[in-house]
This record gives sequence, structure tokens and C-alpha cells, in this order.
Amino acid sequence: MKRTLILLLTALLTACNTAESPAVSVTETSATVTTSAETESTTVETSEETASAETVAESTADKDAADPEMLERSLYRIGNTERIHKAIQKAQSGEEVTVAFIGGSITEGVGAAPGGNTKNADCYAKLAYESFASAYGTGDNVKYVNAGESGTPSTLGMLRVERDVLRHEPDVVFVEFAVNDGGDLLAQQSYESLVKTLLTYKSEPAVILILNRLNNGYSASTHMKNIGEHYDLPVVSVADAITPELDSGKMEWSDFSADYAHPNKYGHKLVSSFITYMFEQAHNTPADPYSLPEDELYGAPYKNAVLIIPTENEKDTLKLTDKGSFKSSAKGSPNFTTSWEYDKEGDASLKATGQGSAVFVIFSRNNSTEFGSFDVYLNGQKAKTINTDQHDGWGEAYAEQIIKFQTSREMEIEIVPTEKSKGKTVKILGIAVCDNPGT
Repeated sequence: MKRTLILLLTALLTACNTAESPAVSVTETSATVTTSAETESTTVETSEETASAETVAESTADKDAADPEMLERSLYRIGNTERIHKAIQKAQSGEEVTVAFIGGSITEGVGAAPGGNTKNADCYAKLAYESFASAYGTGDNVKYVNAGESGTPSTLGMLRVERDVLRHEPDVVFVEFAVNDGGDLLAQQSYESLVKTLLTYKSEPAVILILNRLNNGYSASTHMKNIGEHYDLPVVSVADAITPELDSGKMEWSDFSADYAHPNKYGHKLVSSFITYMFEQAHNTPADPYSLPEDELYGAPYKNAVLIIPTENEKDTLKLTDKGSFKSSAKGSPNFTTSWEYDKEGDASLKATGQGSAVFVIFSRNNSTEFGSFDVYLNGQKAKTINTDQHDGWGEAYAEQIIKFQTSREMEIEIVPTEKSKGKTVKILGIAVCDNPGT
């Protein structure tokens, strides 16, 4: 009898696992295209932060979805629904609709399945996209963009959003950085700059904020909720949904995650159910005309950033003029796969000219004495020295603010390897300027 039951259960599970998913289409971007080499690198470098494949595979993926109380708590605010209504109506009419996600390793899919990052498998973003496509699409007219990047905050997010999201003309964008960001002014202004860049883009996407939490309860949700309220945006709070469950003992953290941060397969499914619930509620909420506030809350001095990378070294108000002792290299970091790499000798500057009120340099951060340091000069004046050998680095892209002015100015930006960097490696992944004087 027991053997018969086991065989029946096995047959049912096999049928579920082989069921066809809805007809959907995936849009690949520089942020979503992951070569086998990049996947291997990211998995190795984040091994200390993520669960083993075996642990993830044994996650509580067979649990039921969220109960009604959790769903209600997850929707911190519904906000203005006009842009969501437009996206849904567009999808229902058969027009092409793009649903995009930008965030850190949770959005990238860490923890969702064995093998580490799974942007196009079981991560919450893919599941939520499939749910939207199934509910409102007409076939393959709904596209998917995943711009998750492990270990990165909204400071890097607002610099890369044009490259990774906006060029796909999104109709809906989810923003997820609550466990990657701090609570300082740079973090607050970076997040608001990212949100305002999205809201003012020509495709007028619906912007939804997602707020996750860590095992210890940390979440940068306070200022993010404030920004959501200021701009009247939908806010999906995973933290608000699951914290009462954890506090009451109805849920153990290990039910949701196999490490300190990343949802397991069940956790990703849970987050996607919160997003599906948000869409359902928004669809049933009357849509008033959306009006973008004229004022800013914390400030958005970095909105509409201009970024150059080795494969796009001239853009708008920023242009590379001399590579100096650096060379264009196919060795970069996950999702910034090329670099201007210091050739271990020489002292000639990597140079760019630009117009703006703020400057950022993106570099590969590593915990290794094989990596050196560089000085940044603005119009001949030394502005900052940056050491790329940092104890918490693992090869990820890191954005460092070099300076912020109250006025816009023309600048010659020089990156010079320090004397101590002879024989070492420095990888410059990008240079960015923002031109929003007085903010």
C-alpha cells in the first residue's frame, strides 16, 4: 500500500514539474545576458553570502502561498494606479509591454534554485512577470527585463538604469534595493534620483517599490516608504508581510531563506505572490490622473546620469579622450563585463571630458593585494584616491562618488594609477556624470 502511494505521489509531482508555462517572451539585455563564465564567477564570489545548491534544493518550495493577511500586509500602499492601468490595457490589447526589474542579488535570483543566480528561472521577478503575462497578455506580447546585479546598491543602480532598463522602453519597473542600501544622504538621494529618472522617462513607466528585509530585521525601508508616499507609488513590502509571521513563530526564517538575505525557492514564490496581489488590487482600483510632484523629498541630484563604459565611450555630455596606460579589456565584473584595465606599468592618465555637477567612477572591487589604487583629478586638481583592494570586495562593480558641485561645469576627468600600483591591476568599469546643479 505504501509503495502504491509513493508511486502515485511521484507521478503527480512529475506531472506538475512538466506542466507548460504560459507563452511568454524574454528580452535579453546587457544586464540579463549571462555567459557561463560570468555565472560561474558570480556564484563563486558570492558563495559566502548564499546557500549551497543542496540546501536551496531542499527549500520549502512545496508550502502554500501567502495567506490573505500576509497578502494584505504586503501591500504597504497602492498609490496612484493610472500608469499600471495603462500597462494592463496595453497588454490586453495585444501591444508590446515590457516589465522590468532593477535591484540587487535578490532580483538577480540568488537563492531561487541550485546554481546561484537564475534571472530567467525561479526568481520572484520571472515568476511575477509570468503571472502578469498570463493574466493580461495575449501571447508573447509581454517582455521581460531583469537588471538585478548582486552586491550593488541604488547608487550604482541610478548610474546604470539607462543602460540596463530605460533603453528597453519599459512600461512597468520594479525597484528593489532595500537590503543593499544604507540610510545616509547619498543612499537616500541615489534612491530618489533613480525613482525620479524612471518616472520622468518618456515611456512613463509605472514604478513600484519592493522592500525586502534581512534575517536580523534590517531594511532601508523608512526613507523608501517616504519616497513612495511622496511620489504616490505602489509599495510592496515583503518585510511588513513576513515580520509578524516570524515574530509569532508561524514562520521560521529558514522557511523563507537559506542564508541571511536571499529568499529560497518558496521565498521567491512568496514575493511573486505579493506582486501578483498588488497588480490585482491596482487593476480594481480606480485610476486618477498621475501628477509628478514638483518638489523633491531628499533631493535627486543624480537623476538622468550619463554613463560611459569601454564599449560605449562617448555619450551625450561625456566622452573618453585618452586611454593612457589603460587598455580596453574583456575582463570586467559580473554585468560590467569589460573594463579599462591598467596594464601594470606606466603612469599615463585615463582621460574623459564631461559637463556636470557630480562625478562617479565605477571600478572592480577585490579583496586581493594583486589589485592597486588610482587617483582621480578634476581639471588638474586631485579630488580622491581610491584603493580597489578592499576587504569586503569580491570582484563586483562598485560606484564611488568623486565630487558633487552646486553648479554645472566643464570638467577634464583624469584617472591616474598610483606609484604603488606598478605591477598590479586596476579595472575601471565606467565613468558617470550627473548634471543637476543646485540640488
